[in-house]
Amino acid sequence: MKWEVTGADRNSGEEKTVIIEADNEESARRRGNRAGLMVSGCRAIDNDDSVSGVTAPAAVPYQPANVKRAVSSSSPSPQAAAVVHGVAAISAGQSAPLKNGWGIASVILAAIAFVIALVPCIGLIGAIPLGLIGGIFGVVGLIIGYSYGRPVIASWIGAVGSLAAIVLALAITSALGSGIAAASKQAQAAQQAAQAAQAQQRAAMRDTVAVYTADQVVNYYANNEVAGDNALKGKMLKVEGDVDRVGKDMLNNAYVSLQHAPGTFRSVQCFFNDPSQIGSLSSGSHAVIYGRCDGLMGNVLIKDCEIISK
Repeated sequence: MKWEVTGADRNSGEEKTVIIEADNEESARRRGNRAGLMVSGCRAIDNDDSVSGVTAPAAVPYQPANVKRAVSSSSPSPQAAAVVHGVAAISAGQSAPLKNGWGIASVILAAIAFVIALVPCIGLIGAIPLGLIGGIFGVVGLIIGYSYGRPVIASWIGAVGSLAAIVLALAITSALGSGIAAASKQAQAAQQAAQAAQAQQRAAMRDTVAVYTADQVVNYYANNEVAGDNALKGKMLKVEGDVDRVGKDMLNNAYVSLQHAPGTFRSVQCFFNDPSQIGSLSSGSHAVIYGRCDGLMGNVLIKDCEIISK
């Protein structure tokens, strides 16, 4: 239906009359206001106007003077083009493009979470919370979009991207944890293999090393400490003698002292990594001890010892 809308131009103040197509008078007045008129009158007309008795002109969407100048310009500015587009949208009854802020926020959070997820360890701490928030924003954007006709593409991208970031963070952390566990097992296996090889080597040497009495070992150091170190320090040897004392030092290390000849204050002190080996020894017991000579420090020290015979 056509309506004759009259009013003053907002820019020039000139009284104008335009013909607008609308469903009712209220819609016609509203479109007239949007077209730049301060509407003062509005009446329905048709091609055979019963009021004026003359044929009404064809309905032409009204363009304000400033819009006409922008259109006629040889190189319209972006602002003028935007005005023309807005007037055309009003004349056609279209609304401005809608946005979905929830979806846009979801996309931003998903992108940040995805980048953080690529960082080992930190990704699990940062990507999962951001991914959860981004996913929630995406779901809210989808609900609003489908309920009110807003765009939903960004919401879909944000929701799926947030989920992907969480999955990526979990996958990288899981792979890293598996790698650390595998490396730990390999290191433990290598250590056990080295200990087994050392034990085999120690057992093979045990049958070939020289046997010394406790007095002989003490005499090496009693005559010349340097000569004693040159002869015994760092070497594996067997020491035979009677037990003088079984005890522990200030650091709680278990040891056995062998009796020495009268007239010397030094003795051979043998330290054991496994105290259970000497639990049955007592003063006066005879023992053959295998270990490594560690030099003189008050007594002649033998480390890493084990009982060969009692």
